[in-house]
Amino acid sequence: MRVALYTLGCKVNSYETDKIRETFQSEGAAIVSFTEPADVYVVNTYTVTQMAAKKSRQILHRARRLNPEALIVATGCFVQAGGEG
Repeated sequence: MRVALYTLGCKVNSYETDKIRETFQSEGAAIVSFTEPADVYVVNTYTVTQMAAKKSRQILHRARRLNPEALIVATGCFVQAGGEG
């Protein structure tokens, strides 16, 4: 399985993404650049500002365009704030 990770925002998000990466790697997943085709895209979102929320949406849409068949996982404050799904 190929997994791409993208982090927006704060140090907490960076820490969480590192833990997500470690978990995928321990299960044998290959971590690839976000611009490469992947089976799973994990976007750790951030919405403290309106611009950050917009960028979170854009990155989620980019992941869908990169591989329409991939599993797209949104985590972080965009999800907690009730962003679009």
